[in-house]
Amino acid sequence: MPDHAAQTFQQIPSPTEHSFCALLTAYHKQQLFERVFQLFDSVPIGRGILPGVAAHNVLLASLCQTGKMDEARNLLDEMRKKKGLEPDIVSYNTILNGFLKRGDQDVFADILNEINCKAIAPDIVTYNLKMANFCKRKESFKAEELLDVMIYKGIHPNLSTFNTLIKGFCNERDSDSAMRVFKRMKATNGASGKERISPSADTYILLIRCLVDKEEFTQALQVCKECLTRRYAPPFETMKVLINGLAKTSKVDLAKYLVEKMRMVNKGDAVAAWTKLEGELLV
Repeated sequence: MPDHAAQTFQQIPSPTEHSFCALLTAYHKQQLFERVFQLFDSVPIGRGILPGVAAHNVLLASLCQTGKMDEARNLLDEMRKKKGLEPDIVSYNTILNGFLKRGDQDVFADILNEINCKAIAPDIVTYNLKMANFCKRKESFKAEELLDVMIYKGIHPNLSTFNTLIKGFCNERDSDSAMRVFKRMKATNGASGKERISPSADTYILLIRCLVDKEEFTQALQVCKECLTRRYAPPFETMKVLINGLAKTSKVDLAKYLVEKMRMVNKGDAVAAWTKLEGELLV
């Protein structure tokens, strides 16, 4: 409800940077990026607000999300040189993510070097971005080495950390390494230190697609069983290839078992599709 948020902001007699950030964030989350830019340029002067690092971070995020990376890079420099603000790790992570998506390796490396020179402590987001960059360059083994560095430094990996690694190895068709990371994830505690990191639907889909693509149907079946136990439904086309593969390798009973399970976790038209597939493939 961004319009209501704007009306509420206008009704505040003496708005603070906190309320200003709240409105900026409301616009950003609704992807109303032009409103973010207009608000940042006009409101502070008229309402006596001095935007701090938090407000600038929202502006940075909107610039990056709209592909205005040169403007974002300039803003990062202006914060320190012209506005007396010291960018924090959120500022740098936002810029890193933008240049990672743009595929600009040189600037990405420059930003990392700037973080190191300023002795700003990297957080989990920073490490995840560095790992994603290695994976993007098809150097997932280096990303896994970075995982060990993180843990040694007391930074707890999260679901995104492991999904990034698994996706990297899957893209390199290294199913053995992807499965090794998968097992390692399930044995790793999260930030709370009390509960293991639980795979997401994306985790299972990445692995199943990779294993099916390499025709490792038995292992794909085991991952699929675990996926279905959590009531996640893998994509129809991927499962169709897996079921075909099992049927062609004389594992018809297992193929029928999968079809039945898929009917249980799907609804509506998808159920009919699975019933039809069973009739076509497994009679």
